[in-house]
Amino acid sequence: MVKTILRNLAIAYGVYIASWWVAFPLALAYGKLTHAIGIHYYGEVGGKVVLPLSLTIPYALVAFGVGASVVWLVDSTHPFRWVIFPALFYLYFWTICYHWV
Repeated sequence: MVKTILRNLAIAYGVYIASWWVAFPLALAYGKLTHAIGIHYYGEVGGKVVLPLSLTIPYALVAFGVGASVVWLVDSTHPFRWVIFPALFYLYFWTICYHWV
């Protein structure tokens, strides 16, 4: 049982680490796409609310893929419970790396 738990934790952490290899190029491509289309955010609401939401769309898609991958790969009777570990990694590291203005 301990071996299965350690394996599942390693899978959750490994999928989380591998997700950043996908997230950065996807965010870069998404940024170039929105710049090429000519999307501009003017005003207080556009610059303070809509812009950060639209910039995190690639990361949200990758996080969804991480959750689906963990559910698919872990060996458990309740695989959805193992999604909490990558979600906690995202929450912890995103709050440390994000600088509030």
